[in-house]
Amino acid sequence: MGNSQCPSEKSMSSACLMSDQQQEAVESSLFPDLEQEDIGSTVLSEPQCSICLGSFSKPVIIQCGHEFCQDCIESFWVDLVVTCPQCHKVCERASTVKREEGSGKPIQLVHVSPDGSLLLKENVLRQCFLRSDVRETPLCVVAIVGERRKGKSFLLNYLLRKLSKMDIWMSDDEPLRGFEWQPGTETMTKGVFIWSRPLFLETQEGKLAVFLVDTEGSVDLLRETELSVKLSALSVFLSSHMIFNVHADVKKTDLEYLELLYLVAQKGEGAFNLKHFQGFDFLVRDWTQTREFGQSGGFRHLERIIQRLEESGTNKQVLRILREKRPCCHLMPFPGDRLLWSQQGTMQEMNEQFQHCLKEYINHIVQVLQTIQSTVTGKTLAEIFKLIHALNKLTLRHVKQEFTIFLNEQRMIMHNTTQGMRRTVELKEAELKARVQGEVSQQDFQKLLEILGSERETFLKEYTLLIITREKQEFANFLNEQRSIMPVPTQGMRRTVEQKEVELLSHVQGEVSQQDFQELSQFLYSEREKFLKEFILLQAQQEFDGFLHKQSNNMLKRPKKMREMLEVKKTELLDYVKDKVSQREFEELCEYTATKSEKFLQIYQIKFGLTVGCVVTIPVLTVAGGVAGGVAGAFLVGGAITVQAGIATGTIVGTTASVWVGRAASAVYERIKRNRP
Repeated sequence: MGNSQCPSEKSMSSACLMSDQQQEAVESSLFPDLEQEDIGSTVLSEPQCSICLGSFSKPVIIQCGHEFCQDCIESFWVDLVVTCPQCHKVCERASTVKREEGSGKPIQLVHVSPDGSLLLKENVLRQCFLRSDVRETPLCVVAIVGERRKGKSFLLNYLLRKLSKMDIWMSDDEPLRGFEWQPGTETMTKGVFIWSRPLFLETQEGKLAVFLVDTEGSVDLLRETELSVKLSALSVFLSSHMIFNVHADVKKTDLEYLELLYLVAQKGEGAFNLKHFQGFDFLVRDWTQTREFGQSGGFRHLERIIQRLEESGTNKQVLRILREKRPCCHLMPFPGDRLLWSQQGTMQEMNEQFQHCLKEYINHIVQVLQTIQSTVTGKTLAEIFKLIHALNKLTLRHVKQEFTIFLNEQRMIMHNTTQGMRRTVELKEAELKARVQGEVSQQDFQKLLEILGSERETFLKEYTLLIITREKQEFANFLNEQRSIMPVPTQGMRRTVEQKEVELLSHVQGEVSQQDFQELSQFLYSEREKFLKEFILLQAQQEFDGFLHKQSNNMLKRPKKMREMLEVKKTELLDYVKDKVSQREFEELCEYTATKSEKFLQIYQIKFGLTVGCVVTIPVLTVAGGVAGGVAGAFLVGGAITVQAGIATGTIVGTTASVWVGRAASAVYERIKRNRP
């Protein structure tokens, strides 16, 4: 067989069960996630028969394991083929056995929900720990943890038999009853089960109420490690005496779990003044490495483990625990093929060596229990569970209030800032989540996530509305400023407006949802295009008006030629604008240029005619005036000199007349201009 191997040298083909992340998770949580199952105010004071719904009378256990009153089940079974009233499995009448009235039965204390959270059944808690004979009585909880399908329920059933009968528990042919068990690979225990009635022991300190707790395979590679950690931690929290059931040897993974469980126990002692690890055993099943078995063999094997840990310098925390607590170690041989596949679990089906070691170990546990000094009563333990639940609720309420206050503070300053608000809120939410994760139940944690998420979204909707309204208003003000300077020729107006649009969008990017960002982007784009169309139209109108003003100072072109020039300019402007504005705006520009052109041409024709008339009249009047003046002078005075003087005088008079005619023409033009549209 050879010597036992050091845990670090043992085959470690399976993954290590404890990661740093899981250790940190446990360190941040005093207690595993527990949720109060919604059971109303019902309190089950005693187990009931599911047929008569009353207390058991002459209770019997049928083949499937369910219990009924003897008279109830006999009256129910009227057919040749009989089935269970609860699970409807076919049963044999001959398999029915009597149960000692008042001995109790296994009931589920903690249920594992589909999402991996643990649901505490408050009615079971009250039923077990608030009984009149337990409420003020010191109690001890014996729990067993370990890998699945390694005989934990089998062992508890023999301990149950010992505590129930004490001196007559070694019957060779009595079938094993109690916690559900069977050979094979399927896990029988789901969650945490507790024996419904206490088993009382007389100790040095007086009466002690003992409860037995059976836990689903908690050191289980096939289950999620987080759930395994929770179940192990719960078992330690409940127990005064813990049995660590391991297979073949105490492996490295087992020692890591020991370190974890001890950490949980220390936290329980500090927070609730509980004393854990008063009794702590390694029970090694199917030991084959030496011929030494039982407590003596286990003692020497544990010494070898401590020695090798000292030599290797590893697992210092585990080494300290083993030195201080000095747990017992029992080596159990293989029980034999008959027991391995038995449905009865009787003593006579065991190998002799296994039977001897089992008796030794069960008696050892009872002796340890009789020396335990417990200060915990049923009432104390029940109140601790309630306190944990209340502390969880208080923590949740505090976190909600802190987040609400934080958001109100942000509301006070969000009118003055737009940068980083969303990230600030999300970081605060993440901080609060991290603070309570592992400190409250999974159900309460999920509710908290929903509440924080809802408050965050409500705040961010307010914030989004504020900043989007602000950005829209700023863009509107900017466009109005540009409108006020549009009569002045402006270069690069499109580029200026587009830069402002990009600037405003950069303010809100990352601060609002993608949908809100797209909606704002579309709004700014629409406002920008609307403004630029206005700008293009105004530019076109200004350019056309400038062209008309320039032509109004050039009155020597014939009206027909001027009309042709105006049509060319109109066509040029309309072609430029056509694809840049809407159809309605294009038609408005067409109407504007047409109206302006007609008005200009009407005035131009009149002004052109007057200008031409003045140009012809002035020289004629000048010459005619000169001749007439000369003749008149000669006639009146006579002589050549007089004729010359008369001509000069006539010229002056003619010029004066022509000027007068020009002024008269201008006056007529102004009158026409005022009186015509």
